[in-house]
This record gives sequence, structure tokens and C-alpha cells, in this order.
Amino acid sequence: MNKRYLRLATSIAASTVLVGSLLALAPQLPARADTVVVLSGGSRMAGTLTFDFGTVTLTGVQQTASGTLTLSGVGDATGSGDGWNVTLWLSQLTDGSNTFPLGSIVTQAGAQLGPVSGCNGTCGSTTTITKVGAAQTLDPQTGASGAVTLLDAQAGDGMGTYNFTDTVTLSIPADAHATTYTSSANLSINDGP
Repeated sequence: MNKRYLRLATSIAASTVLVGSLLALAPQLPARADTVVVLSGGSRMAGTLTFDFGTVTLTGVQQTASGTLTLSGVGDATGSGDGWNVTLWLSQLTDGSNTFPLGSIVTQAGAQLGPVSGCNGTCGSTTTITKVGAAQTLDPQTGASGAVTLLDAQAGDGMGTYNFTDTVTLSIPADAHATTYTSSANLSINDGP
């Protein structure tokens, strides 16, 4: 009886070694792994607006100062590719007692901007942001209903974030007071071109 168990044990051990050897020689199939990435849309960003006219010395006559409008971080992180437009309205410049006339701040006539200076990160090389072509008065009337469109991105364009710089002019009346003037800005980014 002991021989029988010994033969059976030996047969089982030999079979195990044989199967193990055959498995080691069999081609190994790669493990299957699926990679799934779910991207959710963010939002549109109107960006940060600054104006810089520097310091202007009054001359006693009406004069025009040239300055820079900078819009940093405007763009679309929604992932929709639906396009967008940026509008801006400025209140009249005032020091609290004295106010510049309406229409004192004007953008220069525009052109196609084609990627706007510096897409932050990697954006498509075909991205085109359009600056509205005609010179625009940024403080045209009282109330935000006077907002003007500065930029637009057609459907399929404008994904990512961008920086925009434009030249603006300031008409300074001959009777302007030597003080600091301020204006309130209403800047928004809207759906669609």
C-alpha cells in the first residue's frame, strides 16, 4: 500500500512539474488595461483688465494721450468650442468732482489677431481671435448697455487662455484738472461669437 501512495505522489509531482514547465513555455498574453479619462468642462474667463496711460503733463490745450489696454487670461475652459465674445463698458473718467466727456477713451482700429499674443500653454495653431475692426469708444454712454465688443472667437476657436494688448487713446480736455481720475469697468465674456 505504501508503494501505491508513493507512486501516486510521484505521478502527481511529476505531472505538476510537467504542467508548470509547459505553462512557462507558453506565450504570455499581455494583461488588458483600459485607460479612461473623463474631462469635465470648466468656465469662460473674462480675464484681468488694466489700462496704462502713464503720467500726462497738462498743456492747457486739448490733447491726446496714447496708452495700453491689457487683458490677461481671457479664454474658454468649457471644452465646448462654441466660441465667445468679450464686451467692455467704462464709466466716464472722474475725480469725484470733475468728469471727462463721454467718448474720451477709444481703441485703435483693429485687425485679425490670429493667435492672440501667447496662448497660455499649448493651443491649436489654427486658433483665431478677432479684434472688432473699427475704432471703438469704450465710454460711449451712461450704463452698461453701451458695452462694446472687443474680441470674439468663432465656434471651434478660442479654446484655452490668451493675453491681449491694444493701443487706446485718451482725449484730455483743455480744462482738465491736475488730479487722479478713475473709471469703473464692466468686462464680461459671453457665449457665442
